[in-house]
Amino acid sequence: MLERLDPDERFFEGKRGACIGYLQLLIAGQESGERFQEVVNILKDSSSALAAVVVQKMQQWGAANGIVGA
Repeated sequence: MLERLDPDERFFEGKRGACIGYLQLLIAGQESGERFQEVVNILKDSSSALAAVVVQKMQQWGAANGIVGA
């Protein structure tokens, strides 16, 4: 929400960090894949050009590892 109100890059960095943190937990087997699509959608909703790159890499990993919605 903050990123929509103010396009400050710090808001995207926080969002990106949280999403990548989820992915790290998923890779380590400490998180389930249930929220994978939700996390990807959060990044897709971002105004940052870097978000598309992160989304693409997450979806590639998800598809290679049998995560539904990847």
